[in-house]
Amino acid sequence: MEGRVAYSRVTVRYETGVPISSDFLAPVQGAIGALGSIMGYLAALLILIGSVALPVGLGAWGVRMAKRRFAPVQTEAEA
Repeated sequence: MEGRVAYSRVTVRYETGVPISSDFLAPVQGAIGALGSIMGYLAALLILIGSVALPVGLGAWGVRMAKRRFAPVQTEAEA
């Protein structure tokens, strides 16, 4: 061994996936593309609210109907 090290040459090139353009419609296309995800989040939120509000609302309605059904009958003399 004479203390020499063999070096190899490596070339690295970096390129972006999409070329940068200063197109006027690029922001519009980005906004329209974002609408799909916004609508998805809104649908998920409505499902979540419905899964909580529907049982709570039905329970409250059931309690109200039970109170009406089992409430004592008032006569004209009592009112």
